Amino acid sequence: MVKIKQRRSLFYILGIIFVLTLSAVIFIVRNQTNNIINDLTLDRVQLANRSFANYLTELEGRLLLRAEVIANNEAVIAAVKNKDQSALRRYLINFSSGMDFTSICDEQGIVLARSHNNLTGDDISGYDGIAKALKGEFSASIDQIRSNRDQLSIYASIPIFSEENVIGVITCNFDLFRNEYVDMFKAQTGCEATIFLYDERISTTIRDDENQRVTGSKAYGFITEAVIVRQEEYLGNLELYGRMYGVCYSPLIVNEKTIGMLFTGVDIDHTIESQNVMNNWILIAAIIGIVVSVVFITISNRIIGRLEERAFIVENEKQKAESASRAKGDFLSTMSHEMRTPMNAIIGMALMARNTPDEERKKYALHRIEEASKHLLGIINDVLDMSRIEAQKLELSYVAFDLNDLLQKSVSFVRYSMDVKRQKFSMKVGDTVPSSFIGDDQRLSQVIINLLSNAVKFTPEDGEISLSIEMVCEGELEGKKHCELRFEVTDSGIGITPDQQEKIFFMFEQAESGTTRKFGGTGLGLSISRHIVNLMNGSIFVESEPGKGSRFIFTVKLEQTEGGASKSPASNNTGIQKNEFAGKKILLAEDIEINREIFMSLLEDTGIEIDIAEDGKTALDKYILNPKRYDLIIMDVQMPGMDGIEASRRIRTFEEESLQEFAKQKELPLEFTPQLSERRNGVPIIAITANVFKDDIDKCLSAGMNDHIGKPLEIETVFSKLRKYLHP
Repeated sequence: MVKIKQRRSLFYILGIIFVLTLSAVIFIVRNQTNNIINDLTLDRVQLANRSFANYLTELEGRLLLRAEVIANNEAVIAAVKNKDQSALRRYLINFSSGMDFTSICDEQGIVLARSHNNLTGDDISGYDGIAKALKGEFSASIDQIRSNRDQLSIYASIPIFSEENVIGVITCNFDLFRNEYVDMFKAQTGCEATIFLYDERISTTIRDDENQRVTGSKAYGFITEAVIVRQEEYLGNLELYGRMYGVCYSPLIVNEKTIGMLFTGVDIDHTIESQNVMNNWILIAAIIGIVVSVVFITISNRIIGRLEERAFIVENEKQKAESASRAKGDFLSTMSHEMRTPMNAIIGMALMARNTPDEERKKYALHRIEEASKHLLGIINDVLDMSRIEAQKLELSYVAFDLNDLLQKSVSFVRYSMDVKRQKFSMKVGDTVPSSFIGDDQRLSQVIINLLSNAVKFTPEDGEISLSIEMVCEGELEGKKHCELRFEVTDSGIGITPDQQEKIFFMFEQAESGTTRKFGGTGLGLSISRHIVNLMNGSIFVESEPGKGSRFIFTVKLEQTEGGASKSPASNNTGIQKNEFAGKKILLAEDIEINREIFMSLLEDTGIEIDIAEDGKTALDKYILNPKRYDLIIMDVQMPGMDGIEASRRIRTFEEESLQEFAKQKELPLEFTPQLSERRNGVPIIAITANVFKDDIDKCLSAGMNDHIGKPLEIETVFSKLRKYLHP
């Protein structure tokens, strides 16, 4: 048994040495192969480039031969004599190959017929080739032909003789702007090809990442300098659109003047990759041979190893599952505790308010119910933000806002808690910090409140908390003035260890497991803050020592605005005015009775008249029965039967059909007219929904709704929307 193990080890060692040696040989051969491929590629593209130039010359000869055949045709000569344009046109259409075009002109250089269109009468005597042919000379060359735009063409011009007199000229032309020629060359040689007019690609087989030909783009400056200016050939390796090519550029010279370039290239990366694949297969084949030769020794060991590996995988997966289950259980336990605490307060205080005859105690109980409800709503909002982050749907809403107002509102949110714990608070705003910005003020306030709330929570009584804001830098981005702000929240609390600092910005994490039991919290606030700050092109980090407090620092980039931020009407007047909406009528579509009671109680003293619909179908029927009755529709989105989305869509369809019928009766156009302006606007529809994701809001708006109100209802928001649409 010992000898077998020794032999097995010896075979292992020999096999490893053989594999390493073979790998080294393959590595050396691969490098040498790459060098050889590179040299052969350069030789190939240089030869192809010369073949490219020769091919142009051959094409000149073919065009010249075609022109001679046409010029010597008796029917063509007779038609030119008689100026029979129709006969010449028919002849050229039958004779044209589709790859080039032919023109016939008279002895004055006036076009009689063309193979590619019906245009005649042009004077082309000024073209160099035409001028020579009118003198009885033969002409075939590459040159620029100027008509409506610059063109680079191969053309041959042959005079038409009658009794030794020139009576016209045949011109056969091939437009090098077309890609057929370079495609034919690539099919024959396997090389990429490009024709340049000066330094601009006019036809090419090279394509970009989107598989589009790169015609119209410029050559590199150093290529232009070498080839066009110095009339030298450029040969070497060049990266084109993410691939390494062996390339050859040569000047295209006419009458000792460079008018363009010829390019040929071969994808070296592809060639080397193909060779490397072959080398890899050789290496794989060698390894397979070694494996086969020692399989009788290793088979038992492999089986044992696989069993051990499977046992390890099973154990590892088991540990992962147990860890995930514990994390899930801890989170559910935390959430259960965090949600049950305010729920217990709500239920207990509601019971106390019902049983006590003391009005002061009732008010106290209702106040505590309101506090617990807001706390519970904050937990739900954190969970919703977490789900948005995981679904990558957390987005910012940009509005104009005043930074000083935002800071005051954020601080006021935690001021009561600070006062209860007799904590000293200070705030400092740098002298260079502007006050007016465009950004998501709600999300920025959320980050500040999260950090201040944590500072209050983890700082003992009579402790100190400070908030400071400084401007880091300012500049322009996309033509708009931006600046980077730095926020610091410092406290004299319990502090955080370095190990704990690494995980507090991740979901469900707090500094230690006992933190939740002692201080409460879901462990979501800092994670959500980190994502918000990242969306604002900033960063967040912490500096802390245990027992010496903490300093949370984050930066954000905001767009500056001139002057103060405008305030919404709701911010100036949030109070309820008695009979404010007297004479107004709204239709409330809501299937839940308690929700209807809440909404109606909010509007009880406003003088507004409310009709009730318990589902979307009833709301639609009531509106269709008397559309002029309602000034506004409040539509719940989720209702049994026909939901609010479908009901709103059908209301808008009914309004459009009514508008068309009215216009037809009055014989009015459907375009905007004073008679149709009021009818075209339709009744305002406001959605009320607990779904506050952007996709849900967009779905409401696309169905024809004008606005939305999120649940639970906030009285300031409700009255702001009502004033917006009832008192526009």
